[in-house]
Amino acid sequence: MTPIYLDHAATTPIAPEVLVRFRGLLEESVANSSSSHQEGTRALALLNQARESVARKLGCESNEVVFTSGGTEGSNWILQRVLQDAAKVMASRGSKPHLITSSIEHSSVANVAEWLKNSGVCEWTEVRAEADGTVGLSSIEDALRPNTVMVAVMHGNNEIGTIQDVQAIGRFCRSKDVLFFADACQTFCHTDFLVRDLSVDFMSFSGHKIRAPKGVGAVYVRKGLELTPFMFGGKQERGLRPGTTTVELICAFAAATELWDQTIVARLNNIRQYAVDQLKKNFTGLRINGRETGPSLCHVLSFTLESHHSKFLHRELSLLNVACSTGAACGTGKSDSSAVLLGLGRTEKDAHQIRISFSPSTELATIDAFIDRLGKAVKLLENRTTQ
Repeated sequence: MTPIYLDHAATTPIAPEVLVRFRGLLEESVANSSSSHQEGTRALALLNQARESVARKLGCESNEVVFTSGGTEGSNWILQRVLQDAAKVMASRGSKPHLITSSIEHSSVANVAEWLKNSGVCEWTEVRAEADGTVGLSSIEDALRPNTVMVAVMHGNNEIGTIQDVQAIGRFCRSKDVLFFADACQTFCHTDFLVRDLSVDFMSFSGHKIRAPKGVGAVYVRKGLELTPFMFGGKQERGLRPGTTTVELICAFAAATELWDQTIVARLNNIRQYAVDQLKKNFTGLRINGRETGPSLCHVLSFTLESHHSKFLHRELSLLNVACSTGAACGTGKSDSSAVLLGLGRTEKDAHQIRISFSPSTELATIDAFIDRLGKAVKLLENRTTQ
């Protein structure tokens, strides 16, 4: 049975053009970009070109981009250093910094926030998202305290696809002199935005979500802000992120960003809508999680069939050679329930889902084949319950 891969939000295959670029650099044996000889100077030039390319895509200055190993490192770095540095300053006043996050953050944000709170570094408030995944500005405003240092709300949710109005949240935070961090690992390249138009202070990005290799990403640090290093060592990345720079990975990341444009995003939006229409046409008791229409990620679609638990549907789909998910690949695995759906106020019984996600390689025929196999999975489960 031909494999169907619809788990691109977990990781997406490297684009052929990016693979050519990456392989070529590996075969060239690119030198250390910190070395002072000619080959090192050439490696540094490649690194600078890549940084300029990513900055151009983001709509920021090149010195506002720092390369990392991916989204989890970026989120950890931003949250830990901002809150820990603030805690040192505020301790002399007998106070602690306060952090606000939403109830549907990625585990690389939620688990760090919990750890910071349990370690006594900060106070933490988690505001509940609305039923469609929207994080209301009023809920952030209600949670604000005099000692609030940072608000962290992800730009686009990795499970249900809801895109937040980060511009409005950012403007509010800036008016209150509060730092604003948005995890943009799923929105980067999948949504048309420029950071210069958003009142964000920090963002994190991941290469393997946009058809680049695993192991590379970046953070945006707004000019004028200080972010202390997460690790200590050499002077790479202006001393902010020491360690021998992986020029090959970074160049592949930059090459991937150049492949995305509004035409591709529009096509993915059409595929998502086609999937919604076919699901509604072929299945009863269907619930779209997140927004069916409105600002949503072009490549993510979450749904629940009320008659069958998604855990069992997913098992049957896997046996039918369909790669999809029941939530984030980085989830805790502690239960069958989705942390995001629980964060929307669902009960443990109802907090389950099938998530399908797309890439530029996805065709309408892929969706048709998925719908067919989903129907087979449903029938297999129905037959078992009647036996």
